[in-house]
Amino acid sequence: MKKISSFAVVQIVTLICAVVFLLAPFIFGSYFTWISSIKIYTVTIVVLIIYQLFVTIMSMVFNKNVFWNTAGFVWCLGYFTFVLITGGVNSSFIFLSLFIPVISIFELESRTTRNISIFMTSLLFLVIFFEPNLHDVSLWTKHLLNVFGVGMISFLVYKFVKGTIREKNEKEEIKRKFLEMNEIDHTKQVFLSAMSHQLRTPLNGVRWAFEAILKGNKNDKGEFISVDPVLISEGHIRTLESIEIITKILKTAELEIDRKNIDLKKEKLNLKKLLDFIFTNLDYLIRGKAIDLVKEKYEDLEVEGDIKMLDLAITNVMDNTFRYSPKGRVAVNLFEAKDQAILTIEDNGIGIDPAEMEFIFQKFYRGKNAMTVDPDESGIGLYTTKKIIELHNGKIALSSVLDHGTKISIALPLIKHS
Repeated sequence: MKKISSFAVVQIVTLICAVVFLLAPFIFGSYFTWISSIKIYTVTIVVLIIYQLFVTIMSMVFNKNVFWNTAGFVWCLGYFTFVLITGGVNSSFIFLSLFIPVISIFELESRTTRNISIFMTSLLFLVIFFEPNLHDVSLWTKHLLNVFGVGMISFLVYKFVKGTIREKNEKEEIKRKFLEMNEIDHTKQVFLSAMSHQLRTPLNGVRWAFEAILKGNKNDKGEFISVDPVLISEGHIRTLESIEIITKILKTAELEIDRKNIDLKKEKLNLKKLLDFIFTNLDYLIRGKAIDLVKEKYEDLEVEGDIKMLDLAITNVMDNTFRYSPKGRVAVNLFEAKDQAILTIEDNGIGIDPAEMEFIFQKFYRGKNAMTVDPDESGIGLYTTKKIIELHNGKIALSSVLDHGTKISIALPLIKHS
């Protein structure tokens, strides 16, 4: 059963109390002779009930708080009327007007508390002008003391609310910084672990290649007589892999640290031509993995963006798609929809476990099946891609079925032609 919110409880109790006060003088009339006008009393309570009911419905059902800030002021007017019909300056209920500023504490909004306190105190001061004995000096003295007392207590309530809000904000700030520090510490540990794992393999390859050269290609005098081109090629490839990993990690750090101030060198670019360029660069991977690349709907579309960054983002996606769809089919679609260039890449590769979907765009995260297919990747490609797409006011979405394939959709704003 769904719990009723504390807001709803307060409103229900308020309405019930108002109804009780409305009916009480009619049921127990002899106990309410201090009310000078039952008619004004009844009209005031009915108006307050209707207004409070309206505000409650708007807040709870329609989630509209536009009238809520005025509720306290309406109740001030109602209480002002109540004081007038229960003796005016001589009313025994003047100090109960503090109840309204005190209630505003629950909103924890210092401006509202201040304004309601000033408004209620001002209304109480005006009560004296409804007295027939306006020239009675002692009446003025008594009333001003009452108003001063109400004003001082209201001021203390306001200071309490303001102090409470300040303490709350300070605690929230401390909590936020604590969480940030934990996040930084966690990222540092993951980063070191990833760097250690990702760089070990290619750097060991470089070491192995050069050790083989040094040991196997010397004459009796220790002079180099020949260099095996295969070993040089192997060392070169491993060096490039290391540089690529470091480049990706540094680019990710740049996007993370300077994402608000990063300078995008935007220019008009043809997305179709960019895709063809990427496919050419990844041709070795397409052929190596025996990929059946199919361009289904493939339109000429222009977007505005940083060509190097979009190249990196889309290359990351294509690289993943080809790498984890060996001997598979990859369908690429590029089309226009609602002023957006939509790029979809769909494969029938290894897919993603549903339990891992929520983590797939996180830094250094890799699915278990992806690590089985290719253990030497860095796990920052999709994270970097998402950041770059968002910097271009675009969106990226991913859906997948384990062992059946993955579909990635990228939407980028089209250039509007006048």
